[in-house]
Amino acid sequence: MLLLALASSCDARRAEPSAAAPTTSPSPSAPPALPPAVVAPKEPSPLRAASPIVDLTVPGHPAAVVSLPIGATSRRPVVIAAHGNYGRPEWQCQAVRDLFEDRAFILCPRGIPRDNSPGPDDVRFTYESNAALELEIDAGLRALTATYPDYVDPGPPLYMGFSLGAIQGVAIAALRIFRGSCSSKAAMTPGSPKLCRLSPRAAAIACSSFALKASARRTPAGRPRG
Repeated sequence: MLLLALASSCDARRAEPSAAAPTTSPSPSAPPALPPAVVAPKEPSPLRAASPIVDLTVPGHPAAVVSLPIGATSRRPVVIAAHGNYGRPEWQCQAVRDLFEDRAFILCPRGIPRDNSPGPDDVRFTYESNAALELEIDAGLRALTATYPDYVDPGPPLYMGFSLGAIQGVAIAALRIFRGSCSSKAAMTPGSPKLCRLSPRAAAIACSSFALKASARRTPAGRPRG
């Protein structure tokens, strides 16, 4: 009887259900990450200035003169306009602005003053050498980009030279990539004699004011047009 009682007691203990193991509910899965929002680049506000032709400080060189593309809200190409011997950058900038108006920046390097200028209120300028002019152009391009970073097209500029600016510009253009080069050894008047030295990449642009106006209207898309 004692053996049967012990056996029954052991069987009863084995039959007792074991305590249920604690269970953890699965954590809710995190929602999938959303892709970053695409933000369209903001256009700069229209370029404004009290005058369309302004002086530009050029570190290490005399101040250049610049014609601004007033009202521009996008990047505009740069035209380099080098004056002739005994000339002034203001004259060259105004003449070339008449062709391009507000479609481009026009950078007019000053050069060095001539000793035989008419007077202190009428200083005329020249360029010491094509190497000096090239250094002044490079410094002017850097200064222009730093001053108008949202508006200057970083692509190669177009070179235009008159008289001495044409003679020295031919040597510069032969060693560099420009959008094109246009050089005139004569007065920029309708029907004037002209000399163009265009690189293989250049646009076909003639070199008198009458022809320049007509040619500017025929340049390919993406370049200044009338």
